[in-house]
Amino acid sequence: MSTLKLSLRDAITHYLHVHGPSSVEDVLDALREDGVTTARTPGSLRSSLSSSPIAFQLPDGRWDLTTRVLAGAVLTVRPRSRLRDNVLWVHGDVEPFDGLLGRDGLPLASGGQVRRGGGQVRTLVGPDGWLPDVPPGELLGLRWTGHALDVFAVDSPVDPDGSAREAIQVLLRRHRTELGRPYGGAPSLASVVLSALREAPDLFAQPQLPLSEILPLPPAELDDTSLWEEHKDGRRLTLHLPDRVYDELTRRADLLGERLQDHAAVLLGAATDRVRVTFEQRPYDYGYPYDEDLLRPLRSVP
Repeated sequence: MSTLKLSLRDAITHYLHVHGPSSVEDVLDALREDGVTTARTPGSLRSSLSSSPIAFQLPDGRWDLTTRVLAGAVLTVRPRSRLRDNVLWVHGDVEPFDGLLGRDGLPLASGGQVRRGGGQVRTLVGPDGWLPDVPPGELLGLRWTGHALDVFAVDSPVDPDGSAREAIQVLLRRHRTELGRPYGGAPSLASVVLSALREAPDLFAQPQLPLSEILPLPPAELDDTSLWEEHKDGRRLTLHLPDRVYDELTRRADLLGERLQDHAAVLLGAATDRVRVTFEQRPYDYGYPYDEDLLRPLRSVP
């Protein structure tokens, strides 16, 4: 099958489907050879892949298809109330399926299409009868077959002793750490799950607890010797925060229109006792401070 007449998206999909995980350079060489693109550097193609739901990047830098990695995976949702109006509230439990849903939705194994609902709350909306009758608090399973979304009631008990939950947490935590390097960013839950599925394809082959009940992940092992480091402005303190604390600080900073680091600095300043600031004078000073003088906060005495 020639990719000459395919769009860029379809050509990338076809190449990854045939060749499996590939580097952006290999994909670019193939697309140039087939006349799909005239780009000379992989930068633009890498940007297209980064913003596309059809593919995701592995820790080793290669790219793979979202549809292939998720084939056979089951994600679960625990309805909080009776299902009605063909609307399913999914919160973040099916976030790894976001790349599949796209703007056009997904075909259902039972017939018809399912799509994202409007509004800020995550919902899925489908045709009449697409949702089985699941009582509130029970589990609803959503399995991507590779071609369609199968929706079913989970009848058998899931992880009664919590051992599966712990194993999943350990694996997801490691992949979250690997994806966060080298810049220390916070990768999306979808990218973490996709990366973990590359290593353990059967991770979600059977229904597990909803992702919202598996999260937050335990903190990674830390090397406390690197908490302090020298910096041109003095000494920089690195604080390792649990995910839930980091997410809450980020949310509050966004509400105030501030950068996270600025908001955290204000909170730390407000948490200290009253301080008195003095200048460290040098012998050649003439009674006024210079810009490079050091500020020394001193704890005041009541």
